[in-house]
Amino acid sequence: MDDSKGFSPNRIDLETPLIILMSMAGLLVAMCAINVATLLLLRAAGRAREMSMRYALGAKRGRIVSQLLTEGVLLGTVGAVAGLALAPLVATTLVRLLTNADPGSEPYSAAIDARVFLFTLGVALVASLLFSVAPVLHFIRPDLVQALRQSSGTASQGAQRFRKLAVGSQIALSVLLLGGAGLFVRTLDNLRHQQVGFEIGHLATFSFDPSDSGYGEDREKPLVTQGLERVRQVPGVTSVAATTDPELTGDTNVDAFSVEGHAAIEGESRDVESPRITPGYFATLQQPLLAGREFTWADVAGAPKVAVVNLAFAKKFYGSAQNALGHSVTKIPDDPSGPSSPAAIVGVVGDIKHQDLRNFAGPTVYQPYLQIDHPGGVQIYARTAQAPETVEAAIRKGLQRLDPTLVVDGLRSMDAEVDRSTSDERALAFLAIGFSALALVLAAVGLYGVLAYSIEQRTREIGVRLALGAQRSNVVVLVLREMTVIAVIATAIALPSIVALARLFRSQLYGVATYDGLTLGGAVVLSAVMVTLAAVLPARRAASVEPMQALRTE
Repeated sequence: MDDSKGFSPNRIDLETPLIILMSMAGLLVAMCAINVATLLLLRAAGRAREMSMRYALGAKRGRIVSQLLTEGVLLGTVGAVAGLALAPLVATTLVRLLTNADPGSEPYSAAIDARVFLFTLGVALVASLLFSVAPVLHFIRPDLVQALRQSSGTASQGAQRFRKLAVGSQIALSVLLLGGAGLFVRTLDNLRHQQVGFEIGHLATFSFDPSDSGYGEDREKPLVTQGLERVRQVPGVTSVAATTDPELTGDTNVDAFSVEGHAAIEGESRDVESPRITPGYFATLQQPLLAGREFTWADVAGAPKVAVVNLAFAKKFYGSAQNALGHSVTKIPDDPSGPSSPAAIVGVVGDIKHQDLRNFAGPTVYQPYLQIDHPGGVQIYARTAQAPETVEAAIRKGLQRLDPTLVVDGLRSMDAEVDRSTSDERALAFLAIGFSALALVLAAVGLYGVLAYSIEQRTREIGVRLALGAQRSNVVVLVLREMTVIAVIATAIALPSIVALARLFRSQLYGVATYDGLTLGGAVVLSAVMVTLAAVLPARRAASVEPMQALRTE
């Protein structure tokens, strides 16, 4: 890693999601190659007489192969150029949608640099060569006598097997991508609708740091207190409080504590989450108070030190919430020679999800903001009677009347904050849905092409069957039977693959079993609908064949 470019912790967090996205993109590229290969092979079957005539007139095999490869590479290159032309706009739009960023403030670059350009061209070249292989193999050893006898080339057994395999592969990959999309959508839905330990609705939040406006440390506590009072006076605000360790933003504030009555064993970590909060914090968040009391405005510097712990802390060290009351905890100073004094535990609150939506916070010790020596900025939470958006302007005006230089940063509803905290999951779900939709379209196109060509090749056979008394419904069944078998086999292969991939990437799932029946069933149903829709037109064409006209077909 190049240290000159700095280090971003997002690299570790995004590693697995990016692997998943690249895997889905790779599967989609593979589907495109298979699809184009199938269509080119169908086109090649119609050119059998032309190519056979060239061979008969003395054309060399290398010349034919080079022509087919050139056609394929040109087709792939044109597609790559069109994709690169649209990529900057699409990438920028996706980044804005997935991160809720304003134009110009996107956290990730959407620029197409030299590496992306060369990689795209390389993938296009490889894909072009891959989908050009099928028609090349079709014409490398042609049956000149058979081809020259017919007005259109009949498909060889090898070409027929390839088309069946290609269609089956596309159906399997579309089922696989649909299953993956379903797992990520279910994960996102579970994260958004779970209980986090406090009430998210009707809650506005923003950061407030007087030091940004040039105030010294001695003025921070008074300004925070005055700022809370100004927000409390806003019509529609029912309660307000602040913390130094905001919820669900990925932040953490850890300190080491010694616990009265607990003898730490060697190697045991004493670090616990340690937010500094103002009075009314738990009431504002509607975080349940299980025992004791909250902090009050009397818990200031000079007063006896107090602390509130969460249920996880109380159970770990004292067995229950009631047993924790009356004991004390002591913050271990960074400087071993520095002063330290115990803080009496006066309350126990319920556990909440703090750093993210996936995990509850571990043992936590809450301390009064007004008792700490170095206060710093805070995150303010305001409980509202109506939608938080209705009071945002009034909150800004109220704090500006206190001092026009004070900055209200990131004012938003807690619902919006939750959306930000699920940005990675939302990105996976959104892109997976897009990839699976494209996969369905590609599979439908490939299936339609194969069925349409198959019916064209069997026109005379269908005419004979109808002339001998076969019902048109029987013709439809004849056309669809083979494709139904392929679809069933492809789906049977894809379903275990979905389970295997879910186990491989289970760290990105939440509240969803790797063998989730709803997801697997949904993937099967959507794929069945795609197969049915793609087969409707060819089946209707087969059923509408006129026997006399078909029998005249050469």
